[in-house]
Amino acid sequence: MLTSLGLRGDAAEMKRIGFAAYLTKPVRPDQLQACLLTLLGRDPARIMEDRPAPLVTSHTLTDDKRRATRILLAEDNAINQKFALHVLERFGFQTDAVFSGQAAIEALAATRYDLVLMDVEMPEMSGFEATAIIRDPASAVLDHNIPIIAMTARAGDEDRKACLAAGMDDYIAKPIRPEALVRLVEMRIGARQTSSLENLH
Repeated sequence: MLTSLGLRGDAAEMKRIGFAAYLTKPVRPDQLQACLLTLLGRDPARIMEDRPAPLVTSHTLTDDKRRATRILLAEDNAINQKFALHVLERFGFQTDAVFSGQAAIEALAATRYDLVLMDVEMPEMSGFEATAIIRDPASAVLDHNIPIIAMTARAGDEDRKACLAAGMDDYIAKPIRPEALVRLVEMRIGARQTSSLENLH
């Protein structure tokens, strides 16, 4: 069911009627794709059991996408790292953390992630240096186009330009606000998925 007007209680009513999914318009391409893949991926044998399949909604799709998103956090400050990990995990993201740019490079060469949160100022190898290696096609990193969000205490326009010039996709200022962090992460993940869909056509 696609509807332009979503009201409280509609989801329960749609499930009672027999719909498998309920989305309100406008529906983003990545959201529609996720909905269809979720429905088509269900096991028919389980649907026939006494336990009916849960209704797919924008909320369940968001939760599923967050659980499927793997983030690498590169942050040398233990307190900042613990806070960011707590925020990301509380919102359902899979997150691994490292304390240096070099460790981030090694992690990205061993595991495929969906997004990197990169502290700009780290010892031994800065976030800028690590980003340059990630973007280098000759490096051992598995995904050279992975979205990279800089984390910096400097929030001026020049700092933003420096992050973008270094090859980062976006930046967030410290101290980090949980809602702003989650919104930015989801925006970058969504933009990448939309771009991937467009490249298929």
